[in-house]
Amino acid sequence: MKIFGTISDANIAESSYQEGSTRGIYGASVACRNFYTALLRHGSFDEYHFFVPGYTPQKHTDESNRFFQFLRVTDRVRFKTLDELQQAFAKSDYFVFHQPGGPLIAHWLYIRNRLNQNNCPITGVTHTLSYQFLLKDFLSVILANPRPWDSIVCLERPAKKVMENLINSIIENLKAQFGIELSYQGRLDEIPLGVDTTT
Repeated sequence: MKIFGTISDANIAESSYQEGSTRGIYGASVACRNFYTALLRHGSFDEYHFFVPGYTPQKHTDESNRFFQFLRVTDRVRFKTLDELQQAFAKSDYFVFHQPGGPLIAHWLYIRNRLNQNNCPITGVTHTLSYQFLLKDFLSVILANPRPWDSIVCLERPAKKVMENLINSIIENLKAQFGIELSYQGRLDEIPLGVDTTT
């Protein structure tokens, strides 16, 4: 069985921007919603597992119905609590666990390395890379021991170059200042951002 997994830390049913509101609109949030929409409309997975912090069945059933109603999906979509993650990793052979909200996948890697013996791929995606504080977060990604099948998906060629430069800078500075030798074993894949031009 081919299963997609994600930890959803945002209200995926939020759609106020489609109704003309400009309050709190962030490109990454819109991209996440559109990613989920396209995934469920065009994806070939047998099941989609959304692990949602603060999940309550009635609340998220209502939200998922509102969000997914026009897709006519079946029970392939499963909403789960974070408490169910360990059991799910033990029972399900995930094809991938994807973080559509950004490239910071360190805690996902840590959880996978601790709980999932099948070592399912962990993937993230670049949205913005310009913040100084991201350096410590990318160090955490390196320290979390990504495997050769884990990937940070870069949405354009310049983003991949920036990621390469950031990772190399972190590695070189650690060696120069502290004599610590690290390497990034994961992948940097370049996949352009898909845009639905029909809406």
